[in-house]
Amino acid sequence: GEHFRVGQGSELNVSGGSVGRNLTALYDSLVNISGGTVGNGFTALSRSELNISGGTIGRGFCGSAGCNVELIGGEFRLNGDDFLDSTITLADGDVFTGTLADGSPFIFSLTEGYRDFSDVPLPDTLTNATLTTAALPATDLSPIVINAPVASELSGLRAGQKLTLQTGGSLRDHFAMVNATLNVEGGTVGACAEASNCEVNIRGGQVGRIFSAESGSVVNISGGFVRELFVAKPNSVVNIGGGRGYFGFYASGDSVVNIRGREFSINGKVLDALVSNQASTITDRDVTLSGLLADGEPFSFNLNTNKHSGDGDYFNPAATLTVTLVSAVVLGDVNLDSVLDFADIPAFIAILMSGDFQAEADCNQNGALDFGDIPAFIELLLAG
Repeated sequence: GEHFRVGQGSELNVSGGSVGRNLTALYDSLVNISGGTVGNGFTALSRSELNISGGTIGRGFCGSAGCNVELIGGEFRLNGDDFLDSTITLADGDVFTGTLADGSPFIFSLTEGYRDFSDVPLPDTLTNATLTTAALPATDLSPIVINAPVASELSGLRAGQKLTLQTGGSLRDHFAMVNATLNVEGGTVGACAEASNCEVNIRGGQVGRIFSAESGSVVNISGGFVRELFVAKPNSVVNIGGGRGYFGFYASGDSVVNIRGREFSINGKVLDALVSNQASTITDRDVTLSGLLADGEPFSFNLNTNKHSGDGDYFNPAATLTVTLVSAVVLGDVNLDSVLDFADIPAFIAILMSGDFQAEADCNQNGALDFGDIPAFIELLLAG
């Protein structure tokens, strides 16, 4: 359950199961975590000792000054670069990633943050934490497809891994991805997933609340349902062309949010000066941006500059926000005969090789034509 407290002089060993949010390690306590899940808001107070060699740790980890935190594993990186020091203290804007000894990826992020509905502080803090290198399980780089419940759930994705989630499949809460690729075509992504230096393509299914795109990640959303509190962290890019939900969208400073749609309005006034297929930057804040996405779904973002306004969304003035007006298109209908069929294959290959842009060929709706559109084109073709 929640608010579990490890008292002075006592010891807690977690090797499986789950501990709810707001776990607290009090003075002179010992906590060993080798598996399982610990929820958001885990706090280690001064003089506590914490050894983490496996499992998953939720957002808002607070390693107070004077506590002894040891992370046991490898593949340590600070802000995307290999990190070889034996201790780590996070500074403002830092993202620290790695893999624990049991093969579970982790992400600690001291970037621009907020508080969730339970008032849990979500930025992480590490102060003089010890890093101990351990042998890691080998990484399986063969493509992963999950379309049914699995007996042993993955805790995340390591560098070079690629996972496709389909109808019937699910990913656990606190799923962490580092330098990997996730394609969501169906199924459910659990709450509090994080992606650092990843490519994430959301075409269907449902993404749980508090999804965080950390620095270096590109998220392309062309369908599916995105639950509340989707977070674009600094130096991430989010391309939106479809889908539903988006309540509580949070765009940090230095993030980039690109929206492709059929019509756009600010405070109900249509933006009629937009040029088709040309991105226009929106600098207005504390207004409502609404319209229809490229897939025809209505959307509305409150471009608030107050994180705690109560209106759901937050757009930092230093976040880049663009809108691109596109015509209603039949994705995959590259030969423009109003029908998506096998006759579109030669036209798709030709436009892909030419380097030119055509909205019908941008099957993953990220505003660019590249080899990433091929899986989406095949999926549309087979579904049609």
